[in-house]
Amino acid sequence: MPAIDSSQPLIRATSVKKQFALATGGSTTTAVNDVTLSIGVNEFVAIVGSSGSGKSTLLYCLSGLEQVTSGEVELLGEPLQYDGESAVLSPRQSSRIGFIFQNYQLLKFLSVRENILLPAKYTHTYDAAAERLPKLLEQLGLTEKADAKVSELSGGQQQRVAIARALVNEPAVVFADEPTGALDTKNAGEVAAILETIPNEQRSVVMVTHDLEMAARARRILILSDGKIVKELGPSSAATILTEMRAVKQAGAPDETRA
Repeated sequence: MPAIDSSQPLIRATSVKKQFALATGGSTTTAVNDVTLSIGVNEFVAIVGSSGSGKSTLLYCLSGLEQVTSGEVELLGEPLQYDGESAVLSPRQSSRIGFIFQNYQLLKFLSVRENILLPAKYTHTYDAAAERLPKLLEQLGLTEKADAKVSELSGGQQQRVAIARALVNEPAVVFADEPTGALDTKNAGEVAAILETIPNEQRSVVMVTHDLEMAARARRILILSDGKIVKELGPSSAATILTEMRAVKQAGAPDETRA
């Protein structure tokens, strides 16, 4: 992958809004409302907020999994570019983004190896990804499971496969949506420890989580309410984050957005 200019943001969002049509008819609901932010290299950012605050929708907009209604998201200085009319990023930009889902989103009839390499097939980076795969398997403790079907793995192992899949193209930004939400305490701790090692001089992590202990591992915490960033914290304890979220809830209007 080309070198990254550390003086420039990896992700920049400008006046981003995301609206959805209501099933009842012509009106819409606003999930993300005029968000502007930037994320540089070597950042571990947690997005928190009450249920329905818009945090997952914001994550999807920043990662290109959702097209914004208005505003703009830039990846490495270029606006997100979609493949034709579909809500799918171009292969070139997709190779710079990794995504970790709460429920893994693995193809259970495929092996660990095949699941991890799937994104590289779409982004036309398969040979390079296959070369780095053995080291990635070793780092995540999956070497002996490389040829196993993911249906044979535990939840914690499946999430490590999902992390490997997100990293296989050496992305600039890894997005994680409730990455420990489906795990028990032991496996959640192991996955959290892995996520903390990802940010470096070429990469950052942006994570949505309802687990405030998990959020406290981040170096930057964004609190959302009604689709807007209403508070930003530096490194903070779970108790401090909870206090700030309660203050936001007490001060704010009714929450009508979707998560």
